[in-house]
Amino acid sequence: MAKGIAVSKKRVAILISGRGSNMEALIAAAAQESYPAQIALVLSNRPGAPGLRRAAAAGIATEIVDPTLYGNDRERFERALQTKLEAYRIDLVCLAGFMRLLSPSFVGQWHGRMLNIHPALLPAFKGLDTHARALAAGVKIHGATVHMVVPEVDCGPILAQAAVAVREGDTADTLAARVLEAEHRIYPAALKFLAEGRVRVVDGRCRIDGRADADGLLFVPNI
Repeated sequence: MAKGIAVSKKRVAILISGRGSNMEALIAAAAQESYPAQIALVLSNRPGAPGLRRAAAAGIATEIVDPTLYGNDRERFERALQTKLEAYRIDLVCLAGFMRLLSPSFVGQWHGRMLNIHPALLPAFKGLDTHARALAAGVKIHGATVHMVVPEVDCGPILAQAAVAVREGDTADTLAARVLEAEHRIYPAALKFLAEGRVRVVDGRCRIDGRADADGLLFVPNI
């Protein structure tokens, strides 16, 4: 890249409902000058979400679209959501603990431009309570997945995954803590690939241009 040529960064909105742990990881990554995206907005459907205070403290614009103001009218709620995203000229959306189901119509407007992170190795353990369910199933490896958002919940093309070993004596909380560390690493990386324009979806699978396949094996228990 020639000196003096400014590269336009993708404008990203992070949608949250709670504390915003993954939001903070994305904000920290985007603070690096070389990162290809900037966090232009943090938006919550819950006025009291702790993540809003954290985002504001980091100098990020925050907005609230409270669904209780729209009753059962999901279409009006999503129109308000879209209006906010357009006002901030958002290019990409990252869901980070956003506890609202989005309609196929809304998702369609962001096709290929909306990411979600799920605390399990999809397609296993879709939905909620993933850590307890993983322990109940007796799996030896658990993890996290970043995927494209499609109308079907937790079903979009997988962009990145990270695995952690399940330990003897793990509880849902101890396992969740290790998975969260993995989430904080793969979500910024996945957003980086997307913002750089390196992600292609081919036959329902994400391909990342210029990225070598990972090597190595994880054995649980060690052998």
